[in-house]
Amino acid sequence: MIRDWDLPTAEFQKILEPYGVQPLSRPTRLLGGLANHNYLIESKIDTYVLTIFESKSQEDVHAQVRLLNHLSQHKFTASLPVSRSDGHEVSAFQGHPVLLRTYLKGQVPKHLDRKQVREVGTLIAKLHQIPPPKTLTTTHEYGIEFIQAILASPYHPDAFFDWLQQMNDKVSKGLGTSQICLIHGDVFTDNIIVSPEGRLVFIDFEEACLGPRAYDLGMTLVGTCISRQYPDVNLISQLIEGYQQITSLDDEELRSLKYFATMAAMGTTFWRYNAYFLNSKDPAKRLIYQEMQAVAEAILSIPDNLFVKLNK
Repeated sequence: MIRDWDLPTAEFQKILEPYGVQPLSRPTRLLGGLANHNYLIESKIDTYVLTIFESKSQEDVHAQVRLLNHLSQHKFTASLPVSRSDGHEVSAFQGHPVLLRTYLKGQVPKHLDRKQVREVGTLIAKLHQIPPPKTLTTTHEYGIEFIQAILASPYHPDAFFDWLQQMNDKVSKGLGTSQICLIHGDVFTDNIIVSPEGRLVFIDFEEACLGPRAYDLGMTLVGTCISRQYPDVNLISQLIEGYQQITSLDDEELRSLKYFATMAAMGTTFWRYNAYFLNSKDPAKRLIYQEMQAVAEAILSIPDNLFVKLNK
């Protein structure tokens, strides 16, 4: 594992040299990015974000580069990859992929108000309208197929996996069909930037893939419309209204939305369980998965026809 305090300025200079970037001072570690190490790089020419990936492969990062360039070609704002002097974008440090991108000015919000959640819905819908690149993966790292595969594989039974199985049995019956498109897969507030002008921009497209748009909207609901571990109906209505300003959801997608959102919360719960309960040495984070566990149960308790009613 790479630790940011192990990287003196000389190491950063070595990493940045192929990009022709000379930092003015020691890079600053950015908050967020649980699976990455992100640093703010200030130079005479511009400001950048340097990412050292902890768990992604070189091919994963190359795919992300292709996607970011694809989004730019379709006028969707995203942080753009910076090329090295040899024309390639991806480097390596201690066996880990490295990517340098343009810096998007703004702040990561702690919470979003109704107007901002509505804008998030509009942004997600615009993303879903973009033709997916041919090289886009069809697998979300902790999506529906992931949960199904985990439950189908041998494991040592415990209370958490019993809960996951019980939830999956309930959710699977409610999942309907949904249009397949390019999805972000991880729209939480810490993957949103509020620009100095107040405009919202998505960052962190690492989980982007080809998938059901209702699943992506459900993940966005989990990431932006939860208050004290319970879904905020007022915010959800804004999310749906913002989405449908661009494109319409059919009744089956609206009815299934709570099940897609529950599945998204289950996947996030498992990610936290694996990362913090099973593999973290930080006792303060060991039970953090239980917060998302409660969110999944709360979403599943929503009446089936609520989102259809919100659309009337």
